[in-house]
Amino acid sequence: MLSVQARPIQSVFHVSERGTAWYVEGMQPRDAALLIQVARAEPGWTIRRLAERGGQPVGSIHRGLRRLAAVGLYEPQRRAINLVVLDEFFRHGARFLLGAELGSLQRGIPTAWGVSPLSGMISSDDPPPVWPSAIGTVRGPAIDPLVANIDTLGELWPEVATDLSLVDAIRVGDARARALATDLLMERLSMAITS
Repeated sequence: MLSVQARPIQSVFHVSERGTAWYVEGMQPRDAALLIQVARAEPGWTIRRLAERGGQPVGSIHRGLRRLAAVGLYEPQRRAINLVVLDEFFRHGARFLLGAELGSLQRGIPTAWGVSPLSGMISSDDPPPVWPSAIGTVRGPAIDPLVANIDTLGELWPEVATDLSLVDAIRVGDARARALATDLLMERLSMAITS
């Protein structure tokens, strides 16, 4: 006879120490940007400071951290990103959860293999993907950015914008581009977390 052991099921509800319960929805694509922001945040960061630096509402950051904790990418007690799980997420899950398609040619801000550090490693005769933007200087196939305020985020926090361009290479690139982008992204984030 086949023996089956029951495993606990991770609940989509979270109960606080005060007994208050709230629903934790699934991870959203913009949470990947928040992961990068937390990894790059200075020691002693606050939710308010993340919101200011990333140009997002405080409530959005708070809800995003809750979702990231629910899936094991963020450890609230340590206020830190779990690097092992982060690496696994970007190598094996990001392309499916954050997937995107290249759209029509538009003016915008280059991303993916259209900007450094990938631009020196991947050459293509095709125009690079772009985040559609009126302030953009390049025409290329459009890709929806993970955050709505990508124009201002690039000015407020350029390191995060560069990391998001690597995430875009994971989202729309071929196997080689995804592998290069993941290696570079994890190297950059590991250095940011350990410094």
